[in-house]
Amino acid sequence: MNRVLPVLISTLCFGACDLFGPDEQRVLGIIGEREDSENVFPAVVDAGSPFEVTVHTFGSGSCTRPDNTEVSVDGATAVISPYDIRIHRDACTSDLRAFPHPLTLQFDSSGDAVIVLRGHLTRYDDPVVEHRYAVSVR
Repeated sequence: MNRVLPVLISTLCFGACDLFGPDEQRVLGIIGEREDSENVFPAVVDAGSPFEVTVHTFGSGSCTRPDNTEVSVDGATAVISPYDIRIHRDACTSDLRAFPHPLTLQFDSSGDAVIVLRGHLTRYDDPVVEHRYAVSVR
């Protein structure tokens, strides 16, 4: 019995913690309509020089928190995919917040480039959309 009791208590604790803990999911963020976006990209950048940008995702202040951002640069195209952690709860506050995702980009060759921002428009079950932003690299 002395060995069974600690195992039983541990099992109940872990089961209860899992049962009552928040259910979290990593999701591609909500980026909104392009016109409503807080994302501002430079119109002109220097070739071979890193530059900072911050993209924003949107969500409930009580049920969303920013996660990492995946970035890939292939020639003159940079693709940005910002992720958030979505916390599944019975009720979330209706305070829509912008969550910043700061990152560094760099284009190595001069000419026209494009930054592609991937995400959902207004809900996580919306199809993934891509907003494109033109950048001149000198």
